[in-house]
Amino acid sequence: RLDPADLTSEAVLFWHKLCVRLKAEGRDDELDEQLPTLTEFCDLILTLLWQQAGTASAEQSGIRVAQASDTNFVLTQLISMCTLFDLGDEAGRRKLLQVLLQLLHMFAL
Repeated sequence: RLDPADLTSEAVLFWHKLCVRLKAEGRDDELDEQLPTLTEFCDLILTLLWQQAGTASAEQSGIRVAQASDTNFVLTQLISMCTLFDLGDEAGRRKLLQVLLQLLHMFAL
């Protein structure tokens, strides 16, 4: 199980670039080993999203602002990784649609 606490900016950037390279080289078996199921991945994004929403509503100190910035970077990397998944899994596709709709609602101007 992926732990959101382990997802530092550096770790997610490395994970993203590794997966992009594996996909570009056609190494699908290795890519499948690196990626969780799409449903698990969506749950991870939602967890980080709710953590960020809780931080944003709390009093903003310098440390919290830096944490929010790191979380934004991590979320951006994770969202861009959605293109690496096989969207043949109907349950995963529905979960991804749910996550994307929540993102649109949370960040609507």
